[in-house]
Amino acid sequence: MIVLKGILVIISFIVVPVVLGRMITGYMGERFRGHLLADWVFGIVLMFAQLQLMAVPMIIGDCAFHTLFYTYVALIVAELIAGISKNLQNLLKEVKGIPLKIRKKGLLGLLVILSILMQGFMLCYFEHVDDDDARFVPSAVAAVEKDMMFEENPVTGEMMYSRVSEVFKDMVSPWIMFWAVISKVTMIHPAIFMHSVVPLFFIPLAYAVYWLLAGCLFGEEEKRDEKRLIFLGLISAIHLFSGYSVYNAGAFLLFRIWQGKALYAAIFVPIQVMLALELFQSEGSGTWREYAVIAMTCCGACLTSGFGIILTAMFWGIISLIYAVAKKNLKGMVSLWIALIPCVIYGFLYAFGAKLFI
Repeated sequence: MIVLKGILVIISFIVVPVVLGRMITGYMGERFRGHLLADWVFGIVLMFAQLQLMAVPMIIGDCAFHTLFYTYVALIVAELIAGISKNLQNLLKEVKGIPLKIRKKGLLGLLVILSILMQGFMLCYFEHVDDDDARFVPSAVAAVEKDMMFEENPVTGEMMYSRVSEVFKDMVSPWIMFWAVISKVTMIHPAIFMHSVVPLFFIPLAYAVYWLLAGCLFGEEEKRDEKRLIFLGLISAIHLFSGYSVYNAGAFLLFRIWQGKALYAAIFVPIQVMLALELFQSEGSGTWREYAVIAMTCCGACLTSGFGIILTAMFWGIISLIYAVAKKNLKGMVSLWIALIPCVIYGFLYAFGAKLFI
């Protein structure tokens, strides 16, 4: 059973995102096309975005958890079949080339990889107790074991006849339901899954994002790999020495990566910076594909937290103004505003939804 659960975890967190991500990166710029790490990152973003689009209306409509579970899993399976039939040979060829790519990185690359894996393993192996889990983990457990979404008070266990403001905020950004879905797929208890499985994959995922960001800063050529490895090593060292506070990005990454705010800080902030740099470095005013990826990222960020909704809207709102002035392109600014529609919708629900639906 343990072996089966391990296989399901690897399929859920590596195979599925890579296959789905290949369908996204295939339409992105040359820097991301045919890049396994980019496939992995944007596959996870797509999974987040799709759950956000499906979960919020179902939660507001008082649907049972199994409705969301089976609908979401059916969509992912359909996309997985389509992605495998289209990209299987290319993916297998690139996977076979991974050992050679790692050897080319040399001793410095090996040390950086070991540092990253050690961080993920430490959080999996040693228990970290976080007070916020008193609200978050019971909601995931109730979804899996009682087939309900935000219908009982996560602190007292009593049924709620109207959602209090804190719970309604979770309904608009239901990242907890993402873990509940994957937990049920892998047959691992949500509390164990969030504390002992998620860090092992999502801490390396955060560094995969930083590796892609380094590609935007230094270039993707092999001769630039040393600079990118030094950049990744410095980021890793900064995170390791972030224990002086529980509120900085390193502490969020290494102490509670399964929580929404930590996911936003560790993964979605560098992704958005990377996409902004890519947009400014591209020729012309950008393509509809770039804006579609930005819209997808905005939607995925909305899943993480209310801060994800607000800060994403602020970030791209400011970027749109800078882009309009720097590129002298009002069309690009309007396109970015259109990409922000998910943030506008979920921001409205975050601010006024409790009055409308309670």
